[in-house]
Amino acid sequence: MGLHFDLLTGKDMKQINDLKESYGGAQDIMKSIKNMRKYEVRKKTAEQKGYGEMLEMAEDYAKSIAKVEDFVEKENIRTTKEAVVTTQVSGWQGAPVALGCLKRVAGDGTTLAPKEM
Repeated sequence: MGLHFDLLTGKDMKQINDLKESYGGAQDIMKSIKNMRKYEVRKKTAEQKGYGEMLEMAEDYAKSIAKVEDFVEKENIRTTKEAVVTTQVSGWQGAPVALGCLKRVAGDGTTLAPKEM
């Protein structure tokens, strides 16, 4: 089974390639992504964009959020293999919503993840 049509047009491909090159090419983009995975780098960027106070509040709220390990122990959950889960907020526009969610979850103290997430 295969595609019977091109998903992207020639114009789409040109725009994607132009965008890649505007950021220095695929290798530079990958280096930037790898660097931005470091929390301290993201924190510094957030502060530069005016989100420093919001990030401090989020860090404070995170201290009161229920811990997965406590939930697993309380509910006697057993796993055969541990894994890593990565989450991401969709850009800076999602920051106020994410902060509000953190505040509510931290205030509750027992919720691991609200149903909306």
